[in-house]
Amino acid sequence: MENPFGTESRLSLTAGKSGERTVLEECFCRAPFKLMKPFYPNGKGDMELMLMSVSAGIMAGDSQEIQIQVKAGARLSITTQSYEKLHKMAPGASASRKSVIRVEDGGFLSYQPLPVIPFAQSDFSGDTEIILEGPDAGLIYSEILSCGRAARGERFQYRRYQNRIAVSCEGVLRYADNTLYLPAGGGAGADSSLPFMEMEETGAYEGHTHLANLLILNRELPEGWPDEVRLLFSQAEEEEIQGGVTRLSHGYVVKILGNQAQELLDLIEKIRMLGEI
Repeated sequence: MENPFGTESRLSLTAGKSGERTVLEECFCRAPFKLMKPFYPNGKGDMELMLMSVSAGIMAGDSQEIQIQVKAGARLSITTQSYEKLHKMAPGASASRKSVIRVEDGGFLSYQPLPVIPFAQSDFSGDTEIILEGPDAGLIYSEILSCGRAARGERFQYRRYQNRIAVSCEGVLRYADNTLYLPAGGGAGADSSLPFMEMEETGAYEGHTHLANLLILNRELPEGWPDEVRLLFSQAEEEEIQGGVTRLSHGYVVKILGNQAQELLDLIEKIRMLGEI
């Protein structure tokens, strides 16, 4: 879809190392993106950034580009200020985002945006390419997608949600995920030629409302860490949380189903604490 605003929303930043600290070497923001002043929550040299948006959310026609580079020796954590809202869009309208993330060998990036809430009749496409330039380029990447505004009865009422992620290390593809959801309740403007999905059923959300993905690559984890994560899941069954751990080349992917965004955020934090990452 053509961007009606005539310009692409863009964020570009480069993190490097100066002495014992990670510093922001370069930064460019075009509305609605903004960055808070970097801070160092652990009192050491690791830098944390909070990405903000001066918009109420993603609207029809929005086109966004994000570029992040982490240089050797730098340690950067990025989160967002608030949940990301994908607003209702007219039939045929959509929004998109392209992200390119590069981590040099010896650098580390933790990228954990807050959950995404797709409103009824929204249509969004995301494309994320992550390039790890060596075996010591560390990555922790997480995302949470809700069913929509469940309290308003908007369970899986969005038209379309697509999110493509590809992670390569030293030129070799290590992880790829092409998620495409076309809920049966997509409403006006949904393409009837496409196979609608019963998102509540087995093989999809299975009665849950939130899905979390956690990707960990090129990080040293304690022996037995996967079993400890699975134990967390068994302890969380009373809260109607289910999850699984899959081993990858040089890492793991963790997928979790639940019914509260905050519960999944808390569980991801516990998983990270288990691995001291």
